[in-house]
Amino acid sequence: MNYSYVWFDLGLTLVGNQSAVFYRQMLWELRVEKDEAEIRRAFYQTDKVFMREYPHTLGGDPRYFMPWYLGILNHHLGIRLDLSLCAQTYLEKLRISQRHWEALPEAVELLKTLRKRGVGTGLISNWDLSCRAVLSHNGLDELLDAVVVSSEVGYEKPDERIFQKAFDIAGVQPQQCLYVGDNYYDDVVGAEKAGMKCILISPYGSLGIEEITHHDSVRSIAEVSRYFD
Repeated sequence: MNYSYVWFDLGLTLVGNQSAVFYRQMLWELRVEKDEAEIRRAFYQTDKVFMREYPHTLGGDPRYFMPWYLGILNHHLGIRLDLSLCAQTYLEKLRISQRHWEALPEAVELLKTLRKRGVGTGLISNWDLSCRAVLSHNGLDELLDAVVVSSEVGYEKPDERIFQKAFDIAGVQPQQCLYVGDNYYDDVVGAEKAGMKCILISPYGSLGIEEITHHDSVRSIAEVSRYFD
């Protein structure tokens, strides 16, 4: 099918973070050895728990949910630590990092390819007021034709109004569009309610979302290009 516009989520779709690296450093300081790949997988599983059970929590102030989040993370890692200490140390590492969210190279390449083909590119994201800074820092603002952020418009995915706002800004119909995101409950559900097809990025397959069956799934954003080849 030909699409004239592709919309993207931001976190873990266009940009990734160094959470696993920072957490491994913190664990090492606490004399706990864990492989980075294992930690990355545990972060993924924990994110899925929050996406399903506690929607929109991850978009809030991390000071309020981080001990709770790390409790689930440590459970997946099979370790027991002082959660208050873990949260304090981990948040400090995030605070001093100047490059917490970094553009994924394959995402940048996809955006460039789509634009060369004359396909419009846009962002629909549940994000706080730092969204524009993240985009600018990574040069993504220059690769997106339209940007719609929940903190700016007052609606959050899966509310179909945030998608309709995007359609209105870009002057397109949902049938002309494709959405790409990593959160089934916000991205797939919201996009489909708005009448738009959605590709789900699921690097670990059904891990963490065993109850979900969604045929349009890919392991990485690089695979999205096959929908246009």
